[in-house]
Amino acid sequence: MIILRMDSIIIYLYQVVIYSRYAHLFLDIIQYIGYFNLRLSALQKQVQSTCIPERDITVISATLGEEEGYAVTLQSWLKCNPRAINIVTLEKALPRMKDLLEGIIKDDRVRLHAVERADIRLQLLKGISETFTKFVVLVDDDSRWSTETLNRLALAFQDPCVGGVNTMQYVRSRLGHRNSKGLTVWESYGALNLIRRNILHSAVAYFHSGQVLNLSGRTVAYRTEILQDEAFKHEFVNDYWKGKYLLRTGDDSFITSWIVNRGWNTAFMNQPDAVIITTVNDDITYLNQVTRWSRDTARHYLRDLVAALRTRNYYLYVRSVLNWVCNYTTDFLVLWELGFLIVVSGLEWWNITNTTQLGMTSMGQLCAQHFVISSSFTIFEHAPFFMEWSHLKHMPGTIGYMYIHAFIVGYAWCTLHKTVWGSRSGVDDHKWRVD
Repeated sequence: MIILRMDSIIIYLYQVVIYSRYAHLFLDIIQYIGYFNLRLSALQKQVQSTCIPERDITVISATLGEEEGYAVTLQSWLKCNPRAINIVTLEKALPRMKDLLEGIIKDDRVRLHAVERADIRLQLLKGISETFTKFVVLVDDDSRWSTETLNRLALAFQDPCVGGVNTMQYVRSRLGHRNSKGLTVWESYGALNLIRRNILHSAVAYFHSGQVLNLSGRTVAYRTEILQDEAFKHEFVNDYWKGKYLLRTGDDSFITSWIVNRGWNTAFMNQPDAVIITTVNDDITYLNQVTRWSRDTARHYLRDLVAALRTRNYYLYVRSVLNWVCNYTTDFLVLWELGFLIVVSGLEWWNITNTTQLGMTSMGQLCAQHFVISSSFTIFEHAPFFMEWSHLKHMPGTIGYMYIHAFIVGYAWCTLHKTVWGSRSGVDDHKWRVD
């Protein structure tokens, strides 16, 4: 009787696996529809804005003063003609940064500020406090712009309800001038992440009034009045997880939740000229970056879900559900199918069941079926990356990364209390826990 019941459960679960694949395919197709159609929307086609960068926008860059090619990156921002650029570094890095600005940049629009310790939130807050324009752009020290990036960001603020706006992101090699082979394996993983992000953000923005999963801190524009609110300033640097763990990462997630929960809309610009080119770690420490991002995302989504349930706000509830579905579907289904295969193979090993006798294929065929179908989904979801012939060599690594990323997400959910940066030396020198 127990064996018969077990067989029925296995057959039922196998049917769930099959139907979940159809649902996965349907979701991927819908996402691509949103990705391509967003470019045709009225917002993306605007050509003039009342927001003039040289009058209305200040750029804020928090840096440790160690980023390779920072001068080139800084020059790419200056070409977009912002009113000012506030660089916030560490006190110990001031001499090096002054030499850079006085010897290479030589532009009065660039202002240098410093804080005592490495803390992205404190650095950004310092830059925000020194801003006197209507809009502010927070930018990572490795994010390079096209000549139209700032103009495209400014267009979104034609809508007075928009509080924050993001744009398309792509990866450049840290070794670009030394490595003729292009992206490393780890950089290709980062490129895959950003390609997928571009698709998901475009789709959600198209179907849900400009919503984004998260206003990424690589380059993001806000209305200055939002960030200069005294309540925001206090909460931004006193943000605790479970009232115990002070969060220094996840600044972009915090600001996204802050503006959305206060009634502001977001926007996403996905025109080809609205891009930034950034870097990721080019060695195994990239996995530390992914782990940190995954923890930040999980905490962000949990908080948003709680806020939506507490306020019973329909818009916030739909936003939260879309975030969970879009961000976790692929990882969940990979782990779900792996779990199913492990359980069934264990039962077959102990002669408790037999997949062939149940009308299913053999265990080996089940595993091969999972590998082929899951790999096909992964390639399809990152198809824009493989439009370049030089990227085809990364296809096997892409399939492997599908499993790596799923396990990292699972691990991140089990370690939400960890708030370390994990990928930059000197940033995690202080412990930030309140017992």
